[in-house]
Amino acid sequence: MPWELWEGKPGYYRSITGSDRFLDGTCTFKRRNHGRNKNGRGHVKPVRCSNCSRCVPKDKAIKRYTVRPMVELAAVRDITEALVYKEYTLPKFYIKIHYCISCAVHAHIVRVRSRVGRRSRAPPPRFRFKDGKKVAPAQVAKPLSGENEYGISLKTQALYATVFLTRYTDLFANFQALYNTTMKVFFIASSLYIVYLMKFTFKATNDPRLDTFQVQYVVGGAAALALIANYAFTVQEVLWTFSIYLEAVAILPQLFMLTKTGEAEVITTHYLFALGTYRGLYLVNWIYRYWTEYYIDWIVWIAGAVQTGLYCDFFYIYFTKVLKGAKFELPQ
Repeated sequence: MPWELWEGKPGYYRSITGSDRFLDGTCTFKRRNHGRNKNGRGHVKPVRCSNCSRCVPKDKAIKRYTVRPMVELAAVRDITEALVYKEYTLPKFYIKIHYCISCAVHAHIVRVRSRVGRRSRAPPPRFRFKDGKKVAPAQVAKPLSGENEYGISLKTQALYATVFLTRYTDLFANFQALYNTTMKVFFIASSLYIVYLMKFTFKATNDPRLDTFQVQYVVGGAAALALIANYAFTVQEVLWTFSIYLEAVAILPQLFMLTKTGEAEVITTHYLFALGTYRGLYLVNWIYRYWTEYYIDWIVWIAGAVQTGLYCDFFYIYFTKVLKGAKFELPQ
């Protein structure tokens, strides 16, 4: 392609098509290896990004392994019950995924270093041995990063924070007892603090590709239902009714995330069981108050019944698998 010298800028040329280019070697670059890991190999074959299908050199792509079960979660129960060997573990797919730099950064798969940290050319430390035994680097790195929130849905926690904020709008206007006020403040503060930790402190451990439930539909549906079915058309009463309807479906993002991944850590299953038990104790309280005080609240009862119904399938899996000592393989 013919190039012509651009006046006023030595070494800077312009082609006939209008594209510009440095030809005297004065062009600056960010990394010595131009973001590649060729080690003198020359040209390498490109791969496709698993997220955006962009063509990216194989030595520049971000490689990650993911583990997926061979069968869907709904069929695991039937297959396990039909197995002759009780201790048999269903095989899994170990898939190698490639990401381009853009997708890896936006999906929080890799973290962007600070401007000062970028000056360090030293490779990251690799821990291969612990207590004299060879271990995987991912296992050793877990204690270094502290606790994480893998498997917990950020959207579910945000919905619960919204529930408490809209339900306890009478926090200081209607004082009933010190215990009641203290618990309301604790619910609001703890839910907001959990959202803060998941959004900022432990942001690197959250995978937004799994937490993809469309919460706008449940929020909009609860808001529309609160405007239609309520006890009094006032701001405080509508917000209280909205919180009741929203709490009934707030667990949907968490259950959807659990179904999408196909597996869960044991702590996640205990967490979901605690949430379901919390609603189950409400049912016991309603029955007791009905027989002693003739307490009737159809909005709360119907919303509670819907929420309990969402937990029924999970309760069955919990009692048949977790309480019997079934092993849940932790994601690597």
